[in-house]
Amino acid sequence: MASIIVLDIDDTIVKTDSTYIGIVKFKNGEKYRLSTEEFAKDPDKSSKNVKYVTSEAELPEDPDPDTVYYSYQEFNDKKKIRKSIYSGKPLIKNLKIMDHFVNKGWKVCFLTARSQEDYIKKLLASYLKYRTKEGELKHLGDHFNQEDSRAVNDIKYAHIFKGLNDPEKKAAILEYLCSKYEKVIFIDDDMKNITAAKVKNIPNLKVIKALTENMSEDQYDQAFHGRFDPLEQQEWNLPANVDDVDGALDQFFRDEYFPDNPDLTEEELSDIIRHAYWSGHTSGFNNAKKY
Repeated sequence: MASIIVLDIDDTIVKTDSTYIGIVKFKNGEKYRLSTEEFAKDPDKSSKNVKYVTSEAELPEDPDPDTVYYSYQEFNDKKKIRKSIYSGKPLIKNLKIMDHFVNKGWKVCFLTARSQEDYIKKLLASYLKYRTKEGELKHLGDHFNQEDSRAVNDIKYAHIFKGLNDPEKKAAILEYLCSKYEKVIFIDDDMKNITAAKVKNIPNLKVIKALTENMSEDQYDQAFHGRFDPLEQQEWNLPANVDDVDGALDQFFRDEYFPDNPDLTEEELSDIIRHAYWSGHTSGFNNAKKY
């Protein structure tokens, strides 16, 4: 039997650009817009009175003041979906884990609380790349299992998952995948999704908390018992005792490629680093204005 690594999208594969997409929250007559990261940490999600809707039109005329409503309405807009992914920052530490298992012959699929499943499959088929053992960047190709990828809030699952919350939906999909594959690894940034998967106590399921941007090199190495070499140390020869890998990388790129451009913003630098990662080279840094 084959094995598969299952990845959440937002704040796991990519740090989504909330400029383009977010979750709308309704509470006590007030309306809020949350980034995917804010949504994952929102304490109101733990309330017993939580309801998810696909648009504001589904809200009752007289909403229950004790109920918190979340809407994924922006996740149905294909332009926003595309921009949110393509303008986001790939989370390289999590992609490095994916690289490791793809190079061992594992399959890859996504498991997201988004909708528009078929469109996301097309986007990720062209967006996702992995780094081979030789260091070459390639599209996932046949490693990407689109058939088993799921966007659990797609309209086609409405009758199947009726009454379930997002963590329960994801856990149900993982249970199915574990019946199909010898080994399954699930990576997600939301502790509620992680908990829902763990309580299933499925013997061939390994659940991993997504690595964050600001995780130090030591934390990164410790999380996987030294099995994964940090991408930054491996490629840029950073010292082993770096406490802030991302900050050190930023300074490295500034010193190496932009010594005469001290006003380069963090956002501009992030865009350049993202492009360089996907393109697999650093020569593009010298032409930053093109990206």
